[in-house]
Amino acid sequence: MKLATQQILSLFITELLLTTPETRAADKPNVLLLCIDDLRPELACFGKGYIHSPNIDGLAARGRAFHRHYVQAPTCGASRYALLTGMYGPSGNGALLSRGSRVAKEQESFPPSFPAWFRQHGYSTVSVGKVSHHPGGRGGADWDDDSIREMPLSWDRHLLPAGLWQHPRGAMHGLANGEIRGRAEDMDLFQAVEGPDSIYPDGLITDAALSQLDHLAKADDGKPFFLAVGIIRPHLPFGAPAKYLDLYRDVELPPIAHPSKPPGKTTWHGSGEFMKYNRWKRNPNTDAEFATEVRRHYAACVSYADAQVGRIVERLKATGAADNTVIVLWGDHGWHLGEHAIWGKHALFEESLHSPLIISYPEMKSPGESTTAMVETIDVFPTVCDIVGLPVPGFVDGVTLRPVLDKPAADGHSAISYAQARTVRTEKYRLISHPGGYNELYDHRNADAETQNVASEHPEVVQALLTELDIRLNGDSAFRPDQGRLPVAAPRDAIILFGDKDGTHRFLSKAGSEIDWPIEDGTLVSSRGSGRTNHLVSSLHFRDADIHVEFMLPDSGSGNSGIYIHGNYELQIFNSLGKKQLTQQEMGAVYGFAPPLVNASRPQGEWQVYDIRYRAPQRDVDGNIITEGAITAWLNGQLVQNRARVGEPRSKYHPFRYGTTPYLEAMVPGLQSKSVGPVFLQDHDSPVRFRNIWVRPMDKLAHTYDPAETAASPK
Repeated sequence: MKLATQQILSLFITELLLTTPETRAADKPNVLLLCIDDLRPELACFGKGYIHSPNIDGLAARGRAFHRHYVQAPTCGASRYALLTGMYGPSGNGALLSRGSRVAKEQESFPPSFPAWFRQHGYSTVSVGKVSHHPGGRGGADWDDDSIREMPLSWDRHLLPAGLWQHPRGAMHGLANGEIRGRAEDMDLFQAVEGPDSIYPDGLITDAALSQLDHLAKADDGKPFFLAVGIIRPHLPFGAPAKYLDLYRDVELPPIAHPSKPPGKTTWHGSGEFMKYNRWKRNPNTDAEFATEVRRHYAACVSYADAQVGRIVERLKATGAADNTVIVLWGDHGWHLGEHAIWGKHALFEESLHSPLIISYPEMKSPGESTTAMVETIDVFPTVCDIVGLPVPGFVDGVTLRPVLDKPAADGHSAISYAQARTVRTEKYRLISHPGGYNELYDHRNADAETQNVASEHPEVVQALLTELDIRLNGDSAFRPDQGRLPVAAPRDAIILFGDKDGTHRFLSKAGSEIDWPIEDGTLVSSRGSGRTNHLVSSLHFRDADIHVEFMLPDSGSGNSGIYIHGNYELQIFNSLGKKQLTQQEMGAVYGFAPPLVNASRPQGEWQVYDIRYRAPQRDVDGNIITEGAITAWLNGQLVQNRARVGEPRSKYHPFRYGTTPYLEAMVPGLQSKSVGPVFLQDHDSPVRFRNIWVRPMDKLAHTYDPAETAASPK
């Protein structure tokens, strides 16, 4: 998503001003980020028992393995852009260099990167190896020009020990004992040479990482550290010490799934990156024996990378810092090993976009239990902030995965990726949308999965997923309402539900009759009924909309109330001033779905304001959710919900379950078929005052509800 320069600057400055000394405290946990190139989920802990990966498996046994993690792009540079910014971005390998050149000239116009955010909050930040696109993070002919940085303002040190390979470009595609790639056709596709780990570049990268760990752990500056280590293998060419290939000499590999070139228009390609190496005139698509050799060498590189992970984690333990360190292991994208007749990445099929993600930290709940929650790379940045106790920045597109870390069975969310086309992966489907309007739709409930395009059979699913793509990539990150001075004037296209001048309103009781909440001094005052049933319901029904509500908590009591969007999703109103442990009960939470990102509560007796951008779930003709809804919410000038995903309602108290009426029951068809419904104001505890309530619909489905309507929404 793209934010306007002024909005980015305003948001970033606001967040820095809100940073307190506590958020910069020296006792924060350390962070160890391990980035592995071209690593598909080809690991024993991800169900591939023929792979020898004891060290990564051990990390998964102590942490949380995300079995459905998807990257933003099937190419190194764009995928690492997403990791290191927490934002959707360009699809090309030059994404970080382009950003870096602009940051160097316009520092104040860009939000900080993942490491820069930690650096600004008191961390020592160091990178070793391939963390950004170029190993060492520099540009120039040999990628060693210190005046051209991919990540300005991010690292205290960013290192690439080139050794015999002379420079970072040489190390990136280096084979044993200093062999540098000139013309790719003169370099062997794979290789296994006898010797220690240091005869290939990753051995030197790991040696340097161990040295940095020792230095950071012994530093007397009182700072926690953020150490990122980028391991190059299993990137092409597939070179690793022979001892790792020996692990697979007698291993029987499973058959290649769907090995044929897919029919029709797809993102298939001819595996150019792979085919340009010296293959001894052999083609794995037509030579099964050669295909197996390639796969064994890839597996050897995975085990070589695994060994480097083991060395780093063991040294972390030896320094004594392991008990206060968050470890993240991330693969920058997947890799086809013959599936769809592709040998490489760069496509938008599952094999290119699915990669491992493991997060481990001391005192994790249910360590070793994996999760099938669907997540994205952009979620890593806000998640690590959440774990260590730093503010979660409002400028990122990702969301914290803390709910899944606390409870592995928690829901995830759909995943967006892009290259020459755009794609969204949901629980059931993958849509690939091409420029010009052609679409591929694959149903993952079927064994055929991504081999049979069913777009023509499910046009309503295609449309819902296209909407999801547009919203996620182009829509809601720029939502930053003006909450500076209350009351806020409603925009011209807003529909007023309650004005503060003459007391006119568009609310009814749950029975569809006149309200019995008093109107005092131009404010609606909540009036408690028997058992939380005296809610107000708007006569306006809508689907996607911006919702503005101003309210005041009473001088005493909890002030417990809420804003129920469509009667299903409650934005909490509660006296949470001073609360440090933020739960789904507190102000700013979406009850049953997400706690607030920050505590934005004001004192009782002061006017407060919610601005909510609501995207309703998209449903099929049977009422089943195709794509989840999303809620972005600002409270008193602070972002409290960033695209919180919402599906079927979870609260047992929501109005269509608890104290429902015939008037409400008649609305259900509209909610189930078109996700069209009202907004409720909740009665609960001590009286809460409301004023200046308006809705700005984002489509043409808004209308005044008539219970006599057959479907409760327009055709």
